[in-house]
Amino acid sequence: MPDRAKIISQLASKAKMDPSSAVKEKDVKLMKKVEPLPTPKDKEAEVEGLLSESEMEVENKKAADDAKEKATYERLKKQCMSDQGIVNLDQLAAAGKNAYRKVKSKVKSMME
Repeated sequence: MPDRAKIISQLASKAKMDPSSAVKEKDVKLMKKVEPLPTPKDKEAEVEGLLSESEMEVENKKAADDAKEKATYERLKKQCMSDQGIVNLDQLAAAGKNAYRKVKSKVKSMME
């Protein structure tokens, strides 16, 4: 960040060239009201606050998902249906990977 003295000297040199750009008393008052830069502790506190907010959001979403899943199982039980057909995404991805690997190995053995 440029030094205040440099800024003032630049403004003063501009005022010599163009009198309409002279530093006015109002501008000087505004320069004095500059807020201090945030300290590392301030930034750290801000980041921690954002992290805790995002953690809370994740927990809330997980709780909502768990509640939906529980409601689904309860509905299935009331309808006397089996929940064997319901799988979560991780199980579905694992099953897909296993099927792909089996097909890939069979195709390799056929190509040899």
